[in-house]
Amino acid sequence: MKTKNLIVIVIIFACLFNCIIAWAEESESQPGKIFSVTPATEDFNHRIYFKGKREIVTEVGYLFYNTTAITDFIQGVDGASQNTLPYYTLAPITLALRYHLTDIMGPSFLRGNTDMTFGVNYIPFLRGPETYYGALVIGARYNFVQPFWKTTPFVETRGGAGFTDAQGPHGVYGAQGQDFAFNISVGSGFRYNFDPKNSLTLAITWYHISNMWLSNHNNGVENFGLNVIGPTIGYNYAF
Repeated sequence: MKTKNLIVIVIIFACLFNCIIAWAEESESQPGKIFSVTPATEDFNHRIYFKGKREIVTEVGYLFYNTTAITDFIQGVDGASQNTLPYYTLAPITLALRYHLTDIMGPSFLRGNTDMTFGVNYIPFLRGPETYYGALVIGARYNFVQPFWKTTPFVETRGGAGFTDAQGPHGVYGAQGQDFAFNISVGSGFRYNFDPKNSLTLAITWYHISNMWLSNHNNGVENFGLNVIGPTIGYNYAF
């Protein structure tokens, strides 16, 4: 199963790469269909980040570094206990719609805009007791848009809920306690804009899955979440 999941990830990476190459070749042969003339004194970013803009988002990632939850100190959990829990490697695949809520605003380095993301996650588990996680997600991103920069830093957070094939009820210590689980992620990275319609993103993302103590009294099954960090890459197309 996990070998098949890895093959799926490789195919998705290849398709994403081929789409980017095809778009690049088309833009070179027919520049007028994608690019418009912009006065030299006008910041082209106003044609990229504006209220009401919609984008289709595709992302893939490889989250391999296991860490403790940032809320452990609140829950009174000893971080050292993570050494006894299963080791996870996740390969999230995201398909989403992004909607820009604001125009560019703000002073100095805080200049930017805000967008929201609505989408679905399918996450093959390349390593760990479970084999998959599927979820609906919603999130917000702030883009630090500087004048005439084609590369834009950003920070974002997402959250949602979905289902996995939890192995805790089957006696696997440290696995997920039930099938229904919540997720939250926090990431930061850069977006590179080829033109107003096409862009790539590269980020580092922390991803958390747990059931928020819903299985506390589920026949003695304890609550254990998973926390992984790794890179993600995405392609955005405005329509």
